[in-house]
Amino acid sequence: MTIQGFNEQRQSVRIDMEASDLLIVWRQDGQEQQIIAKHSDVSRLGSSFVCSLPFAIGSQLTVVLQSNSPNPRRINGQVLRVSPLEQQYFIAVEFEADA
Repeated sequence: MTIQGFNEQRQSVRIDMEASDLLIVWRQDGQEQQIIAKHSDVSRLGSSFVCSLPFAIGSQLTVVLQSNSPNPRRINGQVLRVSPLEQQYFIAVEFEADA
C-alpha cells in the first residue's frame, strides 16, 4: 500500500501485506484492548497499518501476526509515526529489539 506524501524511513526490505487484517493489542486503563487494522507492510524492524484510532506517538502496542493461526506471533512495538489518511490513520510501528 503506497501512501501519498509518506516519506519512507526504514532501511529494511518491506513485505507488502496487501491490506490483510491485522490484530493490534494495547492496554488502556489496565484493560487489554483490541482492534482489527489493515496491514500495509512488515519488515524486520517494524510494521505499518491503517486503522480508525489515532494512536499517540510513543504508545506501546502489540502486533499479532497470523492471528487466526494456532500459533500467532505477538511482537511488541512502539508507535513512531501517525498520519491522517481520509477518515483513518496510517500508523508506523518500530518493533522492540528482542522481537
